[in-house]
Amino acid sequence: MASEPIVSLHLVNGQAYHFRDRAIMAEVAASWANRLVRRNAWSRIPDLRKTFASRCRYDLQRLCPELAQGEAFERLASAGLIEIRFLRPNSKIGWDIPWEFLLSSATENERESTLLVIRQLVCEKPGRDLRSGPQTLLVHKNNPGYLGRTYRDNSLKREEKVVEVHLGLRALTPLHNESLESTRRRIATASPDVIHVSGVDGKQAGKLAPQEAGLKFPSDSLIVTGENGDVAAATADLLAPALCAGASKPAFVGLNFVYSGADIAPAMVLNGAYGALGFHNDFDDIAAEVFYFNFYLAWRLSHWNLLDAFRLAWYQSSTRDNECLRGTGIVLWSRESLLDIECSRGSFDPSGVASPPADLLRGFEDELDKPIPQAERRNVKAFASPIEQINYSLLHNNKSLFQYFYIRKPQCVGSLKDLKVDVALHAGPDAMSYHTSGDLSGSIWPLDDIVRLPLTSTLARSLREITHTQLSVRVEWNGHTVFDRSFPVSLMPIEQWQNDAANRKWLPSFVLPRDPSVSGVIDSAQPYLTALADSIEAGFDGYQNAAVGNQVTAIWWALIGNLSLSYIGAPPAYGAEAQRLRSPSSVLKGRRGTCIDLALLLASCLEYIDLHPLLFLLKDHAFAGYYRKPESSKDVYEWMAELGDPDGDPWVLGADFHSTMMTLIDKGEIVPVETVGLTKKWGMKKAVDEAKEKLRLKGTFEWMMDVNLARDRGVTPLPLLEMN
Repeated sequence: MASEPIVSLHLVNGQAYHFRDRAIMAEVAASWANRLVRRNAWSRIPDLRKTFASRCRYDLQRLCPELAQGEAFERLASAGLIEIRFLRPNSKIGWDIPWEFLLSSATENERESTLLVIRQLVCEKPGRDLRSGPQTLLVHKNNPGYLGRTYRDNSLKREEKVVEVHLGLRALTPLHNESLESTRRRIATASPDVIHVSGVDGKQAGKLAPQEAGLKFPSDSLIVTGENGDVAAATADLLAPALCAGASKPAFVGLNFVYSGADIAPAMVLNGAYGALGFHNDFDDIAAEVFYFNFYLAWRLSHWNLLDAFRLAWYQSSTRDNECLRGTGIVLWSRESLLDIECSRGSFDPSGVASPPADLLRGFEDELDKPIPQAERRNVKAFASPIEQINYSLLHNNKSLFQYFYIRKPQCVGSLKDLKVDVALHAGPDAMSYHTSGDLSGSIWPLDDIVRLPLTSTLARSLREITHTQLSVRVEWNGHTVFDRSFPVSLMPIEQWQNDAANRKWLPSFVLPRDPSVSGVIDSAQPYLTALADSIEAGFDGYQNAAVGNQVTAIWWALIGNLSLSYIGAPPAYGAEAQRLRSPSSVLKGRRGTCIDLALLLASCLEYIDLHPLLFLLKDHAFAGYYRKPESSKDVYEWMAELGDPDGDPWVLGADFHSTMMTLIDKGEIVPVETVGLTKKWGMKKAVDEAKEKLRLKGTFEWMMDVNLARDRGVTPLPLLEMN
């Protein structure tokens, strides 16, 4: 006899699928929590996305064998709206499974439109009745202790005012850095209808904590003021009873901090709230802010229909910030079935059920299109902070000039019409400049990832020494200056590479396969390849030919046999961890190079013949390498997705990768080459053996860089003329 279902999945056509195995649920939740925290590393790697989409299907079929039958996934893909129901709410089983991601990823190839996933906690008691609509709002702000240095009081105050304006409810006296007990007493007295919580999750708080404090908190917690005035972690079992302490339970609790969607949000519903919204994993701060403000305005305009508000906010975010949503979970929980309410409306097209109603969307857009009056100009704010050292490789790889740059509109509903933004980097007589104009209807316009400067300045492209200059930023609205400031910055030489946390990742830009000297090396290597292959038909055709080793060996002996390379120290560079790098043409013309110059030379030759080069960085040393075949990178990418640095760049693999790297080297999947051997006229076998031995010393290994993956992520070679 089959066990009773724990979780069920419901479609708009009445079809349902049931999940019964709690052990598999726990296993699936743990494995995907590990992967999704690293989603920035793998979400834009097509092969990994396909791999994980297949695993999503596999895991869903393990959870529910019925999904392996017939055209189950085609039905899910065309459903438009899916509701996950948790039938044993007190057990918490299945709460932490990223259902939103699993379903959207598993159906990605079949879907022609958006798939929206919502969650219902099926509780015995009815809880809050939402028919009368909410009347009061309480904003609960938290930046206790050292967190106030990063998350300022005025930022939380702005968020509070915008929430008030968008909801249009009677605002109660806000709570700011109250202890849980104080919060419980205030809410028990006030019984607010809507509670908006802003603050910092335990994971981020741990990162921001002073190192000497040694503070660690659960990720799925809100950091609040402790009873003794210090900082404390409020987990779901502490926070939810405090926020739902009123005799009348909240209609809605909005949790604007990450890791709040899988435990804290459903705990609010379990404690009596009608609905709650949170984030399953990491989420961009600005994208979260915009989502909430769209949601609150839509909720008011929809006459307090949670599903319609969620649909509209999701629609707005998915059309503007789709990259921010990939692999994430914005989780809406409700005590009542929103799907049943939707179905009771009557007939509808399932393919459009994830979209907001047309009349609501029109009303929403009309509200945001209203011009903000000139009287508010003093409340239009811009904030900017550029990076202090600007390297050409950073500009070349389309990265931001700013630590932050954004414009905030006044705390009112409407649009700032015709904002003008001008940025100029003064680099000789021909300054590099950027201009844009536009309307701001949302609460904030982030510009740091929009502003890009043209790379046509002669000075910037030929700079050989550090130059101190200025970056000018100006913002205007309706003829009024909002922001006008010049910042001192330093322009770094084009061939300078900075081996620090912020700039190390740009090293693949100094791998230059189109350098004219590289093709000459390949031409001179052809006789060596012919001899090694014992065939006149042998050619440099990369991975199309099984004899990859012969191609690399031929290049190696061409460099040794036709040139007499010697070792030389690095050119002078000014600044910690800075190094001036030579292009292949510079190395071959001067017949000398540093260890990293020689590594870049061989890597450039390998990329030219369509092999996938690697760069190995050790303490005070570097050399090159390559994947023996294209599939050799699969284990590397899977390690990166499962165990890599969640905050790192996927092509830069650090000390934690060492044991996996050595396993792949011993299997022959990764081939390192000690490129200083070019100056000592070593054979290829000796160069490989020397590189292996040096890499076995775990204490000296620092980084392995995958040049091909860097290219996939937009890190391209620097312009040849300037490097030469």
